[in-house]
Amino acid sequence: LQKQFEVLDSDEQRLLREAPIIPVGSKFVKASRLFLRLDDDLFPFMFEVPRVFGAFDTLFKSLGTSQSPLPHHYIITLEEISREANWKPLNINELGSVLKMLKSLAKQLVTPVESSTHGKENFIARARAEKRLLVPNEKNILVRISECV
Repeated sequence: LQKQFEVLDSDEQRLLREAPIIPVGSKFVKASRLFLRLDDDLFPFMFEVPRVFGAFDTLFKSLGTSQSPLPHHYIITLEEISREANWKPLNINELGSVLKMLKSLAKQLVTPVESSTHGKENFIARARAEKRLLVPNEKNILVRISECV
């Protein structure tokens, strides 16, 4: 697949990017939830690329894997988690990972951003303006930050 990915048409590439096709432990995940380097354990939402797949970095990058999570990765993943949870409370392990993600997101938002990520800055600004940032409420359900009291 690594050699043939560029031959696929854009719809086929998009389908592969959006599908949970990469085995990590006992589950399959989307490549956008995998990172070459992850500073914290964010199971069950974000994962480091298993070493066994080290020879396929090019394929993983084509599928949407990044070096390490940036603010937009956290925001998008939180939105996906919310949709997947369907307004149900997060369990204690999920809540712990979400809190770690929010901590990392906050830390990155206060550090200077490199000019090469200017498009990412615009994404963050739009997410803030659209009030897309999700946080757990008192019932451990992800809600827009503007809905929290």
